[in-house]
Amino acid sequence: MNDFVQLMGEKATGGNITEEAFMSFYADSNAVTPVDKDSYFVITLLKTWSMEGTAVTVNAARLAELEDIIFEKIR
Repeated sequence: MNDFVQLMGEKATGGNITEEAFMSFYADSNAVTPVDKDSYFVITLLKTWSMEGTAVTVNAARLAELEDIIFEKIR
């Protein structure tokens, strides 16, 4: 938990986390997770936020933006 707080704190501006910073944190986290461990990333995310494992859709523009971020991290 301390790692989460520290890393999220580094993305904070004036003590606040923007949506962009929040998404960046998880894009960074997923980018370093091996491809065959997608389910591990999802489980970690769901458990961190006490969420149900239900399907959620992301609009096409936001999905393309996240794909670009991940692609750049890998490149």
